[in-house]
Amino acid sequence: KNSDSCKINIPDNVHGRVILYIEDSKGNKYLPGIKLNISYMGNTIYIGRKSTRFYVNKALDCLQHHKKITILARGKWISKAVDVARRVCEERKISPKVKIGTEEIATSENRSRRKSAIEIALQT
Repeated sequence: KNSDSCKINIPDNVHGRVILYIEDSKGNKYLPGIKLNISYMGNTIYIGRKSTRFYVNKALDCLQHHKKITILARGKWISKAVDVARRVCEERKISPKVKIGTEEIATSENRSRRKSAIEIALQT
């Protein structure tokens, strides 16, 4: 292939920020400055900083490939997750199944904090 394109396979269990690097035959690693933000994997969408419309589009796209999707959010992103689910439900005429709870998060000081969490399942 030409030097401007490449194929990247990212496992389904990866989410968050991914930094790609190039490794030469001697084992030297180079960072070309490519960073990807992955907000969904398979049929699970993680709500964060991006716009509500972005997550609605991702959810609708996921529903074309999967019969069931899950929207996950913690803390201050819960309200955005509810907005996303509401809009998707209105467009697809489906009803959500909601689970709420609290998750223990480890901090950098080796302490644990509790964060509110929501899981919204949408099934066609």
